[in-house]
Amino acid sequence: AGKLEGGALRPGSRVVLVPGVPGCGPGTPATVKCVEVDGCVARVARAGDAAEVALAGSGVDLSAVPSGAVLCHADFPAPLVTRFEARVVVLDAPVPLLRGAQQHRMPVV
Repeated sequence: AGKLEGGALRPGSRVVLVPGVPGCGPGTPATVKCVEVDGCVARVARAGDAAEVALAGSGVDLSAVPSGAVLCHADFPAPLVTRFEARVVVLDAPVPLLRGAQQHRMPVV
């Protein structure tokens, strides 16, 4: 189960699980067997929908899917990276954030 971030998903769609299911290798291929949106069987799930998906093929054991895995179109899998850069914007901080300084949680009173 998860949120569809882009595109559409329907039964019969060829997909790939990234980074993959342990034992099945990276980018585990599968086919969408059934789609549910808001607990009801649907012909299509679109971007923004919270959907549950049943998969078939390649011996996919859904209990082995790692947390954070992404379901992608089979022809356009998400790239795997070991490093990335990010810019973090903090809108409300009780103390100044300084490079290299460790922040400790303040008790809530």
